[in-house]
Amino acid sequence: MRITAITPIVVNARLRNWVFVKVETDAGLVGWGEASLEWKTRAVVGAIQDLAPFILGEDPRRIEHLYQIMYRQPFFRPGIIGMSAISGIEMACWDILGQSLGVPLYQLLGGRVRDQVRLYDHLGGGAMESVYLEMEAERMAERARQSVEAGYTAVKVLVVPRTRPLDGVAVLRQAERLMAAIREAVGPEIDIMVDLHGRTTPEMALQYAAVLAPYRPLFLEEPCLPENVDGLVQVARATSIPIATGERLVTRFQFRELFEKRACAVAQPDLCHCGGLWEARKIAAMAETYYISIAPHNPLGPIATHELWQEIYDRIAARVRAHRATLVFVHTRRQVERVAHQLSERLGREQVAAHHGSLSRETRLGAEQRLKAAEVPVVVATASLELGIDIGHVDLVCHVGAPRLLSTLLQRVGRSGHGLEVTPKGILYPLTRDELVQCAAAVRAVRAGELDRVTIPL
Repeated sequence: MRITAITPIVVNARLRNWVFVKVETDAGLVGWGEASLEWKTRAVVGAIQDLAPFILGEDPRRIEHLYQIMYRQPFFRPGIIGMSAISGIEMACWDILGQSLGVPLYQLLGGRVRDQVRLYDHLGGGAMESVYLEMEAERMAERARQSVEAGYTAVKVLVVPRTRPLDGVAVLRQAERLMAAIREAVGPEIDIMVDLHGRTTPEMALQYAAVLAPYRPLFLEEPCLPENVDGLVQVARATSIPIATGERLVTRFQFRELFEKRACAVAQPDLCHCGGLWEARKIAAMAETYYISIAPHNPLGPIATHELWQEIYDRIAARVRAHRATLVFVHTRRQVERVAHQLSERLGREQVAAHHGSLSRETRLGAEQRLKAAEVPVVVATASLELGIDIGHVDLVCHVGAPRLLSTLLQRVGRSGHGLEVTPKGILYPLTRDELVQCAAAVRAVRAGELDRVTIPL
């Protein structure tokens, strides 16, 4: 397998333009990564384009090898822009590796460690106005209550205004007033993290820490600029509040001094900036040797948060619950296994069956019979269930990815709604912008009564 193209794609997202990285291969597999870096969109796009010639034609599964090429071969060491570009490409290569093996990425990184991960919320769900511009106590308190009502057990707040190197008592009183309102709103059991956002000097950060400490913040984030490691040490040693930092650092080499000087209690590498998944894993291993916690930073787009696939899985699961019998069609056998696994996590292992040509005849027949007998509400399949198999009544067909032919779309959706005066029903789930256009065109053609053009060779 070889890399044939590396393409940056920019999506406007107000404060942060999302920069996605599409890596294509000669095997037909496409990997997606994210390299979003606020206010540096064109620079990151250029860096991705500059790096592409170094690894075109290489095997995308040799991830460490590709990382070393991109990091070392251009001679000058990359900074935050170059490392963001490397991170996005590296992430896309992991996507390809997982697809090629038919396993989720966590299996390749050592397997699942926990069943749940605790999340926190920014006030207002991370909306720019709520995070950066809101400085009114009642509104911040109300937004904190909304986060708790949504199920979060921790919130992050920015209660510190833009501050001079040494500021007066007014800003300290304002920060204390805001923190007091938030604590009163959420109660004593909810954790509150305070982000100073690098707005303060070590001396001013210590004054803020003194007025915020009675409200028991979980940690103070970036009490000074990240390159001022000695300043971080000064703050960490003078306050009982744990210090968090690291979102603006790249590679394990920049984290090394932070760890050696014990300048923080919580390290926050950002997988879209620090060098990607594997580099973040190395940083986490280093942190563990110093008994420092890891809280990966991620305020970015849907690829960084894996939001697209999770949303698709959640939506399909909701459709399955609302119907008696559902067929989910995908293009490849590996996708069958992945989608079936994710749906079983949501619906229960006994509620999902898989069907593709690599499974034994007995396994395929069992899936067909269980669906027909209403013993399982959903079967995930490839073309193995398109034609000539009696599977009984099907209420709904879900199609993950764009159909490659109109005849395929009609055949698959036509597996539903068998009966007099019953209309077949199908839902398409495009995975990329290109597939969105393809799906829209396919639906329009079907509604217009059009079919694939057949050319008979003479």
